[in-house]
Amino acid sequence: MAINGDLWRAATINGILVAESLGYYNALETIGRALRLGAVASGVSGNGPSIYAIFRPGEEGPFIDYISSTWSYYLVTKLVEIRYLVS
Repeated sequence: MAINGDLWRAATINGILVAESLGYYNALETIGRALRLGAVASGVSGNGPSIYAIFRPGEEGPFIDYISSTWSYYLVTKLVEIRYLVS
């Protein structure tokens, strides 16, 4: 999947599998909410419990509303540039 260029889908599947295997059920709920709200990708970062959600610029508002009322804190960053090498 990733080798074919579908990086966001691969990252989402990986993040969901990590959350499931480690028993991060609240994270799974949040990942699902992000995807339903239009995230391009969402999952558990590394071994967790950090969660990421990637949105197109301007589409993140409803998820920020959700996350700010559900979790104790959140961090919003902006993707500046994507660089990757697939050999």
